[in-house]
Amino acid sequence: MHLAVCLTGYYGLMGRTLRHVTLVCSAILMAALPATAQLPSNATLKGSYWVRYLGIIGYPNDFATSFAGSMTFDGNGNFTVTGVGYYFNGSSTALTFSASGGYAVSSGGTFSINNPFAQNAINLYGGVGVNGIAVGSSTDSGDQGPQYEDIFVAIPQSSAATASTLNGTYRVAGLEFAGGSLSGMRNPFFNITADGNGNLGNVALGGTSMALNDVATTQTSPGATYTMTATGSGTMTFPAPSGVATANQLIAGAKNLYVSPDGSFFIAGSPTGYDMQVGVKAISTGGGAALSGLYFNSQVENDDPIGPFSYQGAVSEIPSIQEEIYHWRQNYDDSASTDYTFSDTFAPNDNGTFTGSTYLFAVGGGGNYSIQAGAGGYYFLTVYVKVPTYSGSGVFLNPSGVVNAASSAPFTAQIVPGEVITLYGSGFTSSATPFFSSVPVPTILGGAQVTVNGVLAPVYYVSSGQINAIVPFSTPTDASLLKIQVLANGAQSNVVEEYSGTDSESTSPGVFAVTHSDGTTLVTTSNPAKVGETLVAYACGLGATNPAVVAGAISPAATLATPLFAVTLYDFNGGGTQATVPYQGLAPGGPAGLYQLNFVVPSGMMLNATGVTMSQLDIIGPDGDENYQALVPVSH
Repeated sequence: MHLAVCLTGYYGLMGRTLRHVTLVCSAILMAALPATAQLPSNATLKGSYWVRYLGIIGYPNDFATSFAGSMTFDGNGNFTVTGVGYYFNGSSTALTFSASGGYAVSSGGTFSINNPFAQNAINLYGGVGVNGIAVGSSTDSGDQGPQYEDIFVAIPQSSAATASTLNGTYRVAGLEFAGGSLSGMRNPFFNITADGNGNLGNVALGGTSMALNDVATTQTSPGATYTMTATGSGTMTFPAPSGVATANQLIAGAKNLYVSPDGSFFIAGSPTGYDMQVGVKAISTGGGAALSGLYFNSQVENDDPIGPFSYQGAVSEIPSIQEEIYHWRQNYDDSASTDYTFSDTFAPNDNGTFTGSTYLFAVGGGGNYSIQAGAGGYYFLTVYVKVPTYSGSGVFLNPSGVVNAASSAPFTAQIVPGEVITLYGSGFTSSATPFFSSVPVPTILGGAQVTVNGVLAPVYYVSSGQINAIVPFSTPTDASLLKIQVLANGAQSNVVEEYSGTDSESTSPGVFAVTHSDGTTLVTTSNPAKVGETLVAYACGLGATNPAVVAGAISPAATLATPLFAVTLYDFNGGGTQATVPYQGLAPGGPAGLYQLNFVVPSGMMLNATGVTMSQLDIIGPDGDENYQALVPVSH
């Protein structure tokens, strides 16, 4: 069992990954930024917003719930609410909601809002995207009462909207609990064309419903119309499709309508029902490139394969390699909330749409928004809103540019003790400094330092726009916001706030590289792994260890430092085949923060009989699932 590698090799491993997305994602985060803009704060949410809320008051109740109305934020952390809501417990019942509450917006635009629509003291978490549009969900909601699986969307109110504000073609995704029933799911997905005068014409409604046995269906709503007031509110009316029984209709009737001031985004829903429709201005061409950069996203889902489920987080879209890297903070019915990170290959069609076996997707609004609805027996609604980009003079730390150095998981993912992080910004140093090649790792390099909650972090690489550092093991895991700052030759950057772990078991794994058993020879397509072979994965983010260590110090070799809470490794090519892990812990002799997992390639995998199979490595910790961490080439 290999437990050592030469010191100079450690820093090469900490700077590479078998997935090529890390370097490309870095390039996106370091790309040219717009002129200096004010960083997010509580003042980012200020003024009156139109709100639509839809979800499930979860286990043990499982009641559909909805709300439509307005929220007014004072810019100082307080809000008020007006509107009407309902929940269904055999019949529609008026929802008692809080008329006021508190909120906080972090430096990266993430928010926590006291959920006024919940029975228990929980928060909505999410982010404020471009044009002030906010999306979120109630994660971590099951400690003091029922779980909530929900989606929250808010848009700034207008002052001079007219019927012409809604003009042109829109992609629309919707979700409905028909009659308030969790077994009455509907998922419409269709286009509308607004003429700017209140007319939508005959609308071809597409989608699926449980009542229609999950089969994709098209119905026509004749002579659909809309109205608009100066504040951006109005009504969108879909006459019932001719000859279609009420139970089988995908969408019908009058909907409360709220339109963004620029007319590129809208939300709608029945005044008394349990539904939400989200529309984005359609793209006619260039859709493949339009889906690019960071997006806040949120989803609510209810279907037989999944059950009640929701999440909020962020996704990094990388069109140059048709790759996307996700982070979700997810909430299942009757289970604890967990972090989930993964990557996928995806590219929309030229018109911005894409049809998959389980979903229908569209990017719109010039690439600022995306929507997604379920298909093929899956029922959900997802909303994406682009994360604004920010820059600053002097030493500037990008508030959405602090990520796991191995996985490049978006900045909404929790940061845990001992994690290796990459920080992006500008003005860090006048010249690049090579990876530090010995331990202990210094806390100053190239004149640059990093503090996490005021504690200096070991720094092993620095350039003008990037720093790689190791999070101190003393960093709290109490669900607080960590304060991260760069000091460069005496000058201080802005302070960036990032989520900490939620408890002592917090992990945030990422894999730098996978080698053969010698610990140095990379597993590649030309030198693949074999079934039964023991491989070595170098990783970060496995959390606190026993014995305790100091970040960046020499990891003990005589008494191996192992995680307080072990992780498991799976291979999805084997249908979730679990791998045997003879050793997991800090890499002996290396810098404390670099972990090593020795694992045996499991038998029973679904392998290509004549060539190499790219096996997808999945790491599951006590509070999260880090999927697709590395592609491991395996042959017979």
